[in-house]
Amino acid sequence: MPSRDSSAPGALDLIDVLRRVRQNTACQWRTAVSPAVTMTHFLVLQAVSARPGGSQNDLCDTLGASPSTIGAAVTQLVTRAVLERRGGSPRGQAVSLTLTPAGQALYDQLAPAAEAFAAALVARVPEQQRRTVLQALRTIATTDLTHTVPGAESPAQDTELSCPPNS
Repeated sequence: MPSRDSSAPGALDLIDVLRRVRQNTACQWRTAVSPAVTMTHFLVLQAVSARPGGSQNDLCDTLGASPSTIGAAVTQLVTRAVLERRGGSPRGQAVSLTLTPAGQALYDQLAPAAEAFAAALVARVPEQQRRTVLQALRTIATTDLTHTVPGAESPAQDTELSCPPNS
């Protein structure tokens, strides 16, 4: 919902652009990297490959994602036999996460395409603007506005978006 005055972008323009960025990158990811492994799933595989034995809480911290998002992704990856939960106890010992051999192979297979995809995205931003754009996006990604917006609730679960027809 762009603002009426195109010379003065408004807050809703930002919301629209963020929605488009998320949807377009998710849809392009499916074509360029994998139709079966979402960006979130890939980032979980990457994080666990880099630090095997970490917990779901570690993943939440590393990826800046909610426990429900990480929990759902971990469950889906365990079901696909590419991620394994180990340990845990009735006394509250954390469950550690490791990639199965198939999970490591999947990560190794997708990593080059994911890197190329990320490089292609970055290449679209003029070099002199990249640092500023990344800093602005990090600020948006890490700001919790729920306490400043009347009636706002905690952030909703982060889910992958569906592609629109013909995308």
